Amino acid sequence: MVAWNPKIKESRALGYNVALVTHDKPAALKRFADARNIDYTLLSDAKADIIPAFGIANPQFAKGSSWFGVALPVIFVVGKAGVIRHRFSLRNYQDRPEVDTILNVLRKDAQG
Repeated sequence: MVAWNPKIKESRALGYNVALVTHDKPAALKRFADARNIDYTLLSDAKADIIPAFGIANPQFAKGSSWFGVALPVIFVVGKAGVIRHRFSLRNYQDRPEVDTILNVLRKDAQG
């Protein structure tokens, strides 16, 4: 999450905003954002409504578990028409898609 901080201006210049959806509660997200000067939108899905609907809930945690709804690390790029244009994910839940990899794709998209 913090890796996006120095890249937010470029993302916005390419016409993309960044928003993160996590299972954390709003108060925890606020503390995290304040402590790390996060300059993009953090959204809470503490009730696990959004994350499972996108099919990215970690299957390790069953419904009824307090951890149900924890997301796998996936990044969706949504175009101006509201359609998902790209999906970035890795096989290992501990790995995160590299910000520069995503920005390279967005740069190519911007060039047409």
